[in-house]
Amino acid sequence: MESHEEKIQEIIERNKELEAAEERKKKAKQLEMQRREVSKRGGVGGIGNSASVGAGYGGNIGSGFGNSSLASNSYASNNGSNSSIYNNSDYDSGASKKPLSAFKGRGLQLGSKKGSSSFHSEASPLMGEEEDPLEYKEKAPSSLTTADHSARSRTTLASAHQHKSSSDNQGIEVSIVETISATLGRDGSVVNSEIKGHLDLRIADPNLAKVKLLTSANGQDVGSQYKTHPNVDKAKFSQQNIITVRDPSRPFPSNNQELSVLRWKVNGKPDDNHLAPVTFNCWFSRSDPGFFDVTIEYELNPLFSETLDNLVVTIPLVSSNAHVSDASLVWDQFDDHLEWIVPVIQPGSDNTSGSFEFTAEADSEEDFFPMNVSFKVKDSLTTFGKVDVRDVVSASDESISVPFQKRTDVSSDTYIIS
Repeated sequence: MESHEEKIQEIIERNKELEAAEERKKKAKQLEMQRREVSKRGGVGGIGNSASVGAGYGGNIGSGFGNSSLASNSYASNNGSNSSIYNNSDYDSGASKKPLSAFKGRGLQLGSKKGSSSFHSEASPLMGEEEDPLEYKEKAPSSLTTADHSARSRTTLASAHQHKSSSDNQGIEVSIVETISATLGRDGSVVNSEIKGHLDLRIADPNLAKVKLLTSANGQDVGSQYKTHPNVDKAKFSQQNIITVRDPSRPFPSNNQELSVLRWKVNGKPDDNHLAPVTFNCWFSRSDPGFFDVTIEYELNPLFSETLDNLVVTIPLVSSNAHVSDASLVWDQFDDHLEWIVPVIQPGSDNTSGSFEFTAEADSEEDFFPMNVSFKVKDSLTTFGKVDVRDVVSASDESISVPFQKRTDVSSDTYIIS
């Protein structure tokens, strides 16, 4: 076992080695700077150029080479494109000149085990190869895919729309938002359905923050379940359909940000189509081997009195080998799916029902499912949860109405044909 004195001596020697290595590194940097300076001036051998000569050589070079200058502790030569750097401490008279290793590698490795450290060898590199700061490197191409750019564009547009909506609101804005989810059968049936909604309040003027919302929420007959924000007076809403803060001394937030003050949910019963605005029938027949003739029919629910906008039915395909027979219809074809588009479906018009026919490659009719359906209710006047805002009034005097803007948005969420 090593004694305490031996350990101290080992530490002292190691520190000396580190100091010596640092000194060599410093000298190497100085030599490199001198070599670059000589290279810029053209080096030895060019008429009219100066040469740097170590003190051990003494004197000046003949006048045929012009003026000369002394450089401390180093000799640099430049013949054409080759150059070498020598350290006088490693130079012995009569011995061959030994060049230092090129400045490449990992440099000093502090903390390495004794005997494996790079500074134990005179030929070991003292600093890594430096990167030329003026060297031009081509910028790596962006890794964003088309989908990433599309997603970013959608996010940007959504943010811009939200910013525009916030800036347009100068007082009070209420938004009634509802989404419809349903699983439909391919025979026109409704397997299950659900409605989710929320009432949002946005106030931009602090002077209008103490208000009450007079609402109608009469969806109990269709199974609507309502839930108010924790800071809203629950009893007032349950008894009078009034949305106001629980603490009368506190106003609503007036930071022009949406605050959901009411939420509701409606669950449809099996085989009950009153929550499904549109249903579908799908027909299949084999044509050529490996192909199917497909007909898809939609029908607007006669109980639904609103206009559907931009109905899109997305139909999976096993290949791009598909053909639509009716050129008057609106559709988009992709490698793995078809999109059938119906711009408007209006109650009482001649397009409350319609069909889409095509031929496509498939092994069975199951290859065309599930189909995804999306739509939006245009300028909705009612909601499935039967929620509306009749008026906004002062919290201190319900006879004083406060101007407000109202927006109702009803659209599909997860609406599929299975």
